[in-house]
Amino acid sequence: MKLIASAHQRAAGLFLFLVILAVAGAYEAASLPSAIFPSVTFPQVKVIADVGDEPAAQMMPTVTRVLEEAILRVPGITIVRSTTARGSSEMTAEFTWNTDMQVALARVQAETQRIRPDLPPQARIEVEWMNTATFPIQGYALTSSTLTQAQLWDFAQYTLKPAFVRIPGVAQVQIQGGRQREFQVRLNRASLVGRQLAISDVVQAVEANNDVVSTGLTERNHELYLTLVTGRVSGLDSLAQIAVPVKGGSPATLADLGQVAVADAISYVRTTADGQNAVLVNIVRQPSASTVAIADGITQLFGSQPDLLPKGVRWSNFYDQARFVSDSVTGARDAIIIGVVLAAVILLLFLRNWRFTLIAVAAIPITVAIVGLALGIAGQTINLMTLAGIAAALGLIADDAIVVIENIDTHHRRALTDDPTESGAAELRREGSQRARDSRLSFRRRPFRPPRLVGGGHHGRATGRDVSAIPKHWNGFFAEHG
Repeated sequence: MKLIASAHQRAAGLFLFLVILAVAGAYEAASLPSAIFPSVTFPQVKVIADVGDEPAAQMMPTVTRVLEEAILRVPGITIVRSTTARGSSEMTAEFTWNTDMQVALARVQAETQRIRPDLPPQARIEVEWMNTATFPIQGYALTSSTLTQAQLWDFAQYTLKPAFVRIPGVAQVQIQGGRQREFQVRLNRASLVGRQLAISDVVQAVEANNDVVSTGLTERNHELYLTLVTGRVSGLDSLAQIAVPVKGGSPATLADLGQVAVADAISYVRTTADGQNAVLVNIVRQPSASTVAIADGITQLFGSQPDLLPKGVRWSNFYDQARFVSDSVTGARDAIIIGVVLAAVILLLFLRNWRFTLIAVAAIPITVAIVGLALGIAGQTINLMTLAGIAAALGLIADDAIVVIENIDTHHRRALTDDPTESGAAELRREGSQRARDSRLSFRRRPFRPPRLVGGGHHGRATGRDVSAIPKHWNGFFAEHG
């Protein structure tokens, strides 16, 4: 009672405090990142090794076991699961739930770098921390009837990817499908035998010449210049002129040893969209980024640069998480509006009091705004789960607001004391406790069955076997409005 009286005496301060919370919550909710999944961190670290076309039987002793033994040195690991295939090895390290995953990720990376000299030279190692931001949020397809798959891949890799990476919140742009162009040297066996050369000699010559080497510094005009010697291949002709040393004879060029041509690399993956071969562009967001903001940034990019796409190239969206999030936000907004309108209609219809109606209606948006503030403080995002929880709680908020306001209005009309607000709150507390006790007693006896008849009267009366399931609060309601 002292708390209620103190709150009644400081009504202006409480009102100002609620307004501050509501404004801060609305501001925080507007700046919260949005995603389809909540920010969940799994105690898993995935290690992927790529060694080209190495046989699986050779991958097991030279790559998989070496990485497994190194990863098991990291503290907190419970088990390491691995899958080995031709040219690839994939390992999943599971940690205990109380492990600091940022520290664990750094330690796994350090261990993989420590044993790097023990792995094949061409091995590529990727270490990823498993969370909901690892998966793509946007998927686009490039199709064309005028450009080849190699040209589409070049356009996606060297034009679209740098443009998308500059969008705030984008962590990675993945290119899938298409064909990559490569230089092919089709060696003539007779030419190799005549010069006593092996294929490895040709490979070593190409690797040695296709490089940039520094020859030191030179001084001129009181300045130091860095001198470089480059043998980088700039085209088909420069590749054909690479010299291969021949023992006891003059060097032979690649053109002398065979045919040099440009062709598409062999691809084991085929991607299609709308019945045509396509190049897929997947967007991965940063953990703290907003899915909707990234989608809007991509749309604005194409709007500001209409010539970004070449003629004859079609750009389509086949996967869009931003649409799911926007639809969920729209649904939660509609639920708030419907809850406010229904609560206002019911209160006006039964109470015919604008003051009580405004108090009950204001409870819904104020509560939602405070929830937005709590989500921001907790570091959460606007996702399907939080929106579903808000939408489900709106019904409870509206119901509680209607019941509390109706109860206060009931005791106000009965004029139990000179202070209707204090009497209503006190009586509401007593009736709430009695309602909880009656509900528990009814639940212990048997499942609730609706009474056959609810009668009127000052105290109200219910006939039937489960009369104890009807709280006194509802008796007063039926007495007033029945």
